[in-house]
Amino acid sequence: MKKIIDQIDEKIIAVLPGLKAEFSVGDFVAAFREKYPSDWKRLEERFTVEEKSAAFREWKKGPMPTPEKYLATAIKDFTKKNEKSVNKISNDRFKKTS
Repeated sequence: MKKIIDQIDEKIIAVLPGLKAEFSVGDFVAAFREKYPSDWKRLEERFTVEEKSAAFREWKKGPMPTPEKYLATAIKDFTKKNEKSVNKISNDRFKKTS
């Protein structure tokens, strides 16, 4: 399956320096949206198409997450793989470690 956003980990790394030492999912989403408007637009368009497509939903396991939820999952997955860069301190809060 093709990812909606190519090189998501590299883009997360590029967004992190602009965030405070402790940041929320909302802070990350806002910074990502500002730095990568074309990727954000692609997320919104894909979400809209999938929400409207009954035929698509019939074979898919579940609906596509909202763009915000998609990016929240991306940063949470990133923290699991990159604990030296970012730590999860609660369900929606993170702390940079470097």
